[in-house]
Amino acid sequence: MLTVTYGTACAPFLAVRTLYQLAIDSAETHPRASEVLLNDFYVDDVMTGADSIEEVTSLRQELVSLLKSAGLNLRKWTTNCWPLLLSLPEEQREMSPKEFEEYSSVKLLGLQWSPANDSFSYKVNLNDKASSTKRQILSESSRIFDPIGFLTPVVIGIKILFQELWRKKYKWDDVISSEHAKRWHCIRDDLPNLEKIKIPRIMWTSKENVEYHAFCDASLDAYAAVIYCRSVDSSGNINSNIVAAKSKVAPIKVVSLPRLELCGAVLLTRLVTKLKTSLQDKEIKVVAWTDSAIVLHWLSALPKRWSVFIGNRTSEILSAIPRESWNHVRSEQNPADCASRGIPPSDLLQNELWWTGPSWITKERDQWPKSEYSVDNIKSDDFERRKKQPTYAFVSKLDPTNIFCKVIDDSSRFLKSIRVLGFIFRFIANIRELVSIRKMLTIGEICDPVKIAELKKFLLNSRDKSAPKTQSLALSSLEISIAKTKLIKFHQHLSFPLEINSIKSGVNLSKGNKLASLAPFVDDQGLLRVGGRIQESNVAYSAKHPIILDKNTRIAKLIVDHFHSSNCHAGVSLLFAILRQEYYIIGCRNLLRKIVHKCVPCFRQQKATSTQQMGNLPADRVLFSRPFSKVGVDYAGPITLRLARGRNPKFTKAYIALFICFSTKAIHIELVSDLSSNAFLAALDRFASRRGKPSEIWSDNGTNFHGANRCLDEMFQLLQSQQHNDMVTDHLSKDKISWNFIPPSSPHFGGLWEAGVKSVKFHLNRVVKDHRLTYEEMYTLLTQIEALLNSRPMWPTSDMDPIALSPAHFLIVTQTRFLEAVALRIFDIVATTSKMARCQTRSQTW
Repeated sequence: MLTVTYGTACAPFLAVRTLYQLAIDSAETHPRASEVLLNDFYVDDVMTGADSIEEVTSLRQELVSLLKSAGLNLRKWTTNCWPLLLSLPEEQREMSPKEFEEYSSVKLLGLQWSPANDSFSYKVNLNDKASSTKRQILSESSRIFDPIGFLTPVVIGIKILFQELWRKKYKWDDVISSEHAKRWHCIRDDLPNLEKIKIPRIMWTSKENVEYHAFCDASLDAYAAVIYCRSVDSSGNINSNIVAAKSKVAPIKVVSLPRLELCGAVLLTRLVTKLKTSLQDKEIKVVAWTDSAIVLHWLSALPKRWSVFIGNRTSEILSAIPRESWNHVRSEQNPADCASRGIPPSDLLQNELWWTGPSWITKERDQWPKSEYSVDNIKSDDFERRKKQPTYAFVSKLDPTNIFCKVIDDSSRFLKSIRVLGFIFRFIANIRELVSIRKMLTIGEICDPVKIAELKKFLLNSRDKSAPKTQSLALSSLEISIAKTKLIKFHQHLSFPLEINSIKSGVNLSKGNKLASLAPFVDDQGLLRVGGRIQESNVAYSAKHPIILDKNTRIAKLIVDHFHSSNCHAGVSLLFAILRQEYYIIGCRNLLRKIVHKCVPCFRQQKATSTQQMGNLPADRVLFSRPFSKVGVDYAGPITLRLARGRNPKFTKAYIALFICFSTKAIHIELVSDLSSNAFLAALDRFASRRGKPSEIWSDNGTNFHGANRCLDEMFQLLQSQQHNDMVTDHLSKDKISWNFIPPSSPHFGGLWEAGVKSVKFHLNRVVKDHRLTYEEMYTLLTQIEALLNSRPMWPTSDMDPIALSPAHFLIVTQTRFLEAVALRIFDIVATTSKMARCQTRSQTW
């Protein structure tokens, strides 16, 4: 493309970028024209000038020559110099000499410029048919294009009215109320008077002795800022002209008037910064004025002294305009007051305060107004002073109640609260040791060897036995155990103060007490535990006498949540059995259901289960056999494994092979690399090596299972044909594995292993989620899940069961422990049965 095509989204950028590149390439050959291209062009319009006819003529020729070299033709020239306009060819003029003599104006980026008298003006084009709706008001007010802000006193009145319409919640096409319509029509009918305004383009007559006076003000409705240029010519005459202005309506949220005044000062600072950016080659000297004594007081102190709102804004102001440049002016002499309150267009025409600034601005400096306020008369504490926060907090007496309650209330995890208490108790022990040293030593005794030896002996004898000899950043198991004991003991005293006092004093609890049936006692550590009659058993002490807690305490909820998450999000029954080995929480099941129900990972994995009528169990499920003698096997997956660590690891698939015992429901899990028969045979060998060779294997009709069955048959036939070792062959023939398949497309025949797969996925999905584990991490997690599933009670447990019989008792517990668990279960059934017939029924069942 050889031309810039307008109508495309990138057309303005292409035009500007072309001129920018042209200016860079011609910076040495056309320095002045290059500077104009960079600073005085707006898309394809150039607005520039010079101080004399000779300079502007030379600049024009250089511009034409530079742009013509790029194939660009400058035309539509306009100037305020009559001889220069006549020297231009007629086809390149924007206006004819006749239009120049008639003071005609041309459009200059939204403004009207009259070259003859070198002034700006406005044109107001309003609709003939005006309706009093919010949409129409916005449409007509947008026709007033005022980028520099000369008409700010008029525009701010429209902004304030429009904000009130928003507060009244008018819709775009709703007819506004008669009161608001009357105000709008008064402003609208007066808008044509804006066309009578003439604003001189020239700000100064000499580059020397120029300074800018910036004013800011605020009202409850708006805040504004305006800048004037004060110049002194060679004859000593002082002139003042408006340069720019800006205003904003006050926020809908109520803000105090001093804060609005400060917002006006911030607006003034940003306007001054914009002015400095526009006049890069000019030396800017700014004098700032405000009629707010509070703002000047805020600027007189460090920003960090004030509140965040005041401090941030004073910091921004002082970074652009130093404090010595700020002065105080009376409200009636502040031209920014016109822009903050609003003026009708007819009154704005003759308002000298707005167009040229206050009268004293054109006088000598000694006649400027003096500050009429004193900082000493303003109490700093009354105006947004920052509240000092204490660096350190000391308490005269340590209150254990506050410590325990604070720690347990602020902690979301049980282990975290214990660790926090452990560090607190370590700190207390260290402080006590330092206090003991300070009491024993004086300045004169520090160098005495005898005193030092006595001190060492004292410290060794007085050191708390619970404190470790060498302390590190990590807490020891002893420190964690002590913190845990003290925390539980504190909550027990809060929940059962009367019961603990009665037990310590030897008084029996009343029959109506909720702890009476538990035969509670207080151990040597001061913990309240469940009593009973199985003290002589080999069961762990914490399982025989679990710690009593109330379900309504926060520590009980944290303990349950800790056991739930640390045991791979166990269900209610399994969680109850695990928890009972250490704690006895009164009303525990309701608390467990509540915790499990509120667990987000568990809730996401919950699905409705079918409730079909179940058929009779097969013989292998109800006849006695050793664990894993008759097993079912199934695959689950695939699961994604990470081959290595690093930023870009590779991933692979793996599968879970699940073996489940028909008689005990014990589960064995193997991690398999693929679905091939060889991989399954390897998993089967690992299973048989650890659990014993099974006599029967049941599975569905998977292709890998059929392949494994054929491999076993071929292996058996090969071994059977070996004549040199009849004894080995005879032994293998006795131990041959019988492989059975359920009917095709009948997964309900394999409900036992399907339920096992569901249980494995139950814990796996809640722990792994979207993470990718390595082979070792996944294998470790699967063995933990296997241990959890084998620890599940084999039937619903009651609150009085000390031990729940589980598949693990048949696998890893010794024979004595196994018989003990079974006997305890039998004795519990007999003891809780009142009729002999029921006892006989239960005994026959056993």
